[in-house]
Amino acid sequence: MPEVRQSYMTWEDKIYFERKDAKEEGRLEGEWKKLIELVCKKLRRGKSPEQIAEELEEEEAVIAKICELAALDAPEYDGDAVFERWQEKMEEE
Repeated sequence: MPEVRQSYMTWEDKIYFERKDAKEEGRLEGEWKKLIELVCKKLRRGKSPEQIAEELEEEEAVIAKICELAALDAPEYDGDAVFERWQEKMEEE
């Protein structure tokens, strides 16, 4: 939240925007978790990153990065573990 906006807001406004930001962050994390779980499911079925990207209509680069993280759990491809690694990677960047 920009500092200028914070300087004139009431505490109720600040709480509202903080909650709104947290909800958006949670929604985005949920979308990523679902995508990672789908990729892991398709990897368990022996699909290639290119096939997965085409089937899920996602960019190949994104699917390739998820597949790199998932390779550490082959052949089980644990979606939760891959998601945790993805979160750690995002925090580093």
